[in-house]
Amino acid sequence: MDGLDCLGVVVLAVGAVGVRLAVPGNYRLGRHCRGQVLDAVGGSGLVPVAMGPALAGDVLLRFPAMRQVHFGVRTDAGLVEALVTVGHVVERPLVPGEIWDCAWRVPVGTAGC
Repeated sequence: MDGLDCLGVVVLAVGAVGVRLAVPGNYRLGRHCRGQVLDAVGGSGLVPVAMGPALAGDVLLRFPAMRQVHFGVRTDAGLVEALVTVGHVVERPLVPGEIWDCAWRVPVGTAGC
């Protein structure tokens, strides 16, 4: 499968402000090891933040099923994410009650911040 998935959206978004997020070497769409993905994000320099009101640019992560992860990037209008169900990247409003498990923020002082 070619194209951009949800992790690719995050890699490009944080890369645009100077944060390098390395994709795990064995990363495959739909077959992720949660620990490896969390290690990759944790090692990128992104700062973990408490779940709650997210700011534009925050990286959000949830675990929709076993061995699955899903990322989004918060915007002023909602969320940017890649959706396999529609086959492309979308920006959509956040749904009230929507559950995200983890959040990170680009460190202050990073290019563009």
